[in-house]
Formats: sequence, structure tokens, C-alpha cells
Amino acid sequence: MSNNGVGNGNGKQSRKRRRRIIIASIILVVLIGAGYGVTAALRPNNTIDPSKLASVERGDLARSVVATGKIQPLAKVDVKWPRARFSRWRRLT
Repeated sequence: MSNNGVGNGNGKQSRKRRRRIIIASIILVVLIGAGYGVTAALRPNNTIDPSKLASVERGDLARSVVATGKIQPLAKVDVKWPRARFSRWRRLT
């Protein structure tokens, strides 16, 4: 049986075809994703939270607030200095 260079689809041609299909699929998915990203980026977001809107009025920018009482933080954070660094710092001064 002579093959005369004609394959039956199980050799190198099959692998090349499969590789081309995979590469074409990847390129197609990337292009579709890029198109979606561009349209999402260019689409204007027209919704504004009504609580952030205020009427325009002319006046001073400086405002003063007078209140009595104790200020309570919403969250308390302890900031600690590392001991090793602090001891080195004390030796230098």
C-alpha cells in the first residue's frame, strides 16, 4: 500500500487542524471578551444616588459647628510599635 503523501487524518494534518481550531477558538473568546469590555466601559452610568444630590445655593464655604458632649469613635484601633524596632531607636538617641 503506497500512501503517496496523502494522510488519512490521523497524522500531522489532524494535529495541525486541531491546533488551528483551538487557536481560533481562543482568539474568538478573547475578541468577544474585549468587545464586551469596550462596550461596558463606554456605556454611560446615568444613575446617581438621590442622597448625594443637593440644590445649588450661594453662600460661604466655611461652616462652624458648636456642640457639647463626648466624641465617640465608630471603630477603635490600637497602633502598637514593634518592641525590637523601638529598643533600637532608643539606643540611637
